[in-house]
Amino acid sequence: MKPILLIAFLGYLILCPFYLFNNGYPQVADYILAIGFAFFLWKTELKFFFKQPIKTAGILVIIIAVVGAGNQFYLYKNELEGNTLFPILFYVFNFLAFGFVLFLSNTFGRQKLYNFTSIALVMVIVTQFLLAVFEVQNATSIWVERGARFVLFLITLIS
Repeated sequence: MKPILLIAFLGYLILCPFYLFNNGYPQVADYILAIGFAFFLWKTELKFFFKQPIKTAGILVIIIAVVGAGNQFYLYKNELEGNTLFPILFYVFNFLAFGFVLFLSNTFGRQKLYNFTSIALVMVIVTQFLLAVFEVQNATSIWVERGARFVLFLITLIS
């Protein structure tokens, strides 16, 4: 089970610079990390979430969720445009990411996790360097012709 968690984390790090869907929506890397979250929540004992750093972050997420729900109710009641619930999901996602990395750090040890993270980041940097050298994404590339956003190595294919 532990290797699946580590692979999900490293897969997220490697794929996070690449966007496949519109800006603002979860990307492939986010879905991979979400799968890691599912295994993480299944593997983790409930008492892990009551350790001090997780408990404090969890309280913050709960406060944000209550304020966001109140704001959403206000918008609905006054028939105003807007949606505050979608951004709250990002806070929950980030909270889970925080807990996930903390769990990996406790499971594998900080130094081992640093080493794996360093290797993944070097892979990402080398990949982006090669994409830049071979001009995989530039103003006349096939990616841009298909409607990709022209942002440094953030490849969006679906508009």
